[in-house]
Amino acid sequence: MIDRETDILLLKAAALPPERAIKYFEKWEQRVIFEEIEWDSHCLLPAVYKNLHTTIAGSRLFPKIKGIHKKAWLENQIRIPRLEQIYATLNERNIDFIVLSNFFNLFDRFGEKDVFSLDAFEIWIKPDDVRSTIAHLQKMNWDKMEKDLMLSDFIVLTYRKTMKIKLSWNTDTFDKNIWERSQVTSTGKNPIRVLEPTDQILYLCRHQELLNRTSLLLNNLLKENSDIGWEKLVFEAEARRISTSLLDVFDYLTLSLDLEIPEEFRDQLLRNSKTEFAGRRPITSSYRVLRDKYLRNVPVNNSKVSANGFLRFLCRQWNVNSILALPPEIGKRFYKQIVNQWKVN
Repeated sequence: MIDRETDILLLKAAALPPERAIKYFEKWEQRVIFEEIEWDSHCLLPAVYKNLHTTIAGSRLFPKIKGIHKKAWLENQIRIPRLEQIYATLNERNIDFIVLSNFFNLFDRFGEKDVFSLDAFEIWIKPDDVRSTIAHLQKMNWDKMEKDLMLSDFIVLTYRKTMKIKLSWNTDTFDKNIWERSQVTSTGKNPIRVLEPTDQILYLCRHQELLNRTSLLLNNLLKENSDIGWEKLVFEAEARRISTSLLDVFDYLTLSLDLEIPEEFRDQLLRNSKTEFAGRRPITSSYRVLRDKYLRNVPVNNSKVSANGFLRFLCRQWNVNSILALPPEIGKRFYKQIVNQWKVN
């Protein structure tokens, strides 16, 4: 069972200025059973060390937190060259790509490559480049997790069981101008594209099952990018029907990181949220019933039978136009089945 109050204490310890963060770390230390913390909270510990290592040396948990930080740093020294190799290869082949949820890019400008583990990351490519990209990655010893490539929405590849890369080519949840709006930055010698700040925030809203880590990332984005316009953010959230998700994250940021959300925009998100809920249907069917209904309505020769196809089917069932706008209870009720039990008939 996730203890949200304890999670918030850890997030404050990782993100607030050290002179304020220390008291929250001390409260967290008193409450936590270290061996039972959630993985998302575990991933925050290198950031806690980065923030407080000069003041928590006497803590009973300091040796463990220091070890987790050192492990993340050492592993990233091996993983970063792998990322650079992928970026260089895609650039050499003139394959357009956008780097997502890799954390390294976000913190690289601060020289903090040890803040988050780089064991998994995601890259968007264009549908026409799918096969060639996979072929290039396989030449670099990246292996597909599945035997057959089902050209649906994404595929996961692994490197010697130490790293995962998710190649995605479905941008239905974003408008078609996402490539034009993306920004060019660099890691080392390699130029890469990343989402512009507003799109980055909207993308991260889908990862609310990792709310601690997502909140830290959103907080940094909002603080470091003065060009984020609240009006634009609220407008985009309404257009993509994710005002409820964005409001949930903002509420968490306000509670945990003292982020000030302009009242007028919070009110607008609340109004938009009520509109989203008005079009949703209650959950009346089991996962198996809905899955079977989906399969009955998919043509036999359709090559896009997939877990993501099923998620889009759920969107139609709940009258929303984005998987980001599905009710939170969908994730709670169906997430494990969708991820772990999906099998194409």
